[in-house]
Amino acid sequence: MTPPVLLSILGALTFALGSIFTRRAVVRVADPAVGALISVPLAIPFFVLILALMGDLGDITGFSWQAFAWLTAAGIAHFVVGRSFQYNLVKMVGANLASVINRFSSLFSVILGVTVLDEPFSWRLALGVFLILVGLVATTINPQNSDLNISAITGKVWLMGFLVGIAWGISPILIKIGLGDSGSPIAGALVSYAGATVVMSGSLLSENKRTNISSTKGLALLFFCLAGLLSATAQLLRYVALSTGAASVVQPVFSLNPLFLLLLSFFFNRKLEAFGPMVIIGIFAAVGGTILLA
Repeated sequence: MTPPVLLSILGALTFALGSIFTRRAVVRVADPAVGALISVPLAIPFFVLILALMGDLGDITGFSWQAFAWLTAAGIAHFVVGRSFQYNLVKMVGANLASVINRFSSLFSVILGVTVLDEPFSWRLALGVFLILVGLVATTINPQNSDLNISAITGKVWLMGFLVGIAWGISPILIKIGLGDSGSPIAGALVSYAGATVVMSGSLLSENKRTNISSTKGLALLFFCLAGLLSATAQLLRYVALSTGAASVVQPVFSLNPLFLLLLSFFFNRKLEAFGPMVIIGIFAAVGGTILLA
């Protein structure tokens, strides 16, 4: 197993653990998107601390303005667009179903990795994409859960999943371009988070958004913070993996998190998630597809 694949698997596990806290947080707030406004800025001191401990703070100034632009665009795509829609998706259908629906990101990563970065295409990639599509279709069949009151995956849910997929599928390509051959992945992650934070701060001009943030307290705030720190750790592993591995491999393997999430949800969020047969089949099909993509 190559280092990029191992880092991606560890990142997937960390991300899944963060999703457990995300699910517990979004059910406690009216506007799940405020979670992004809380969790994204929290990652900045996290990455600054890591760079400081490593004595690599100077790496931030090592990027060209073009690299800054690409990395900032990656942060906007992944955190401003992707995470905001993902939090809403988790609130609507639960983390298990959301983790399969947003597998659109793996499809976009493969397509863009092959077409934009000229990464190789093979029968394994083709079969992997097919299995992910099977997983997406399976989740639409009988996803009932009495506690979630889910009777069908609506068009709105699919649209959100598609938008998350585009955002999360594009971001690895932007990261690869921004990091180039020698850019520091940790400093690159910091640039992406900082760029996303600057853009997201514009939403604070809305009085309604400020009210929603100020009303997020107690366990909801704690869970969003924990989810943010775990996500930042997962993203750190992801950026390091993308700095040394192919985007068409790293992103799909990183997307193994539905399997980890399924197991963790069964123990910690059983009453908040869907565990129907077709949901489980869909998760395993999507995971099987990501393994083939690696």
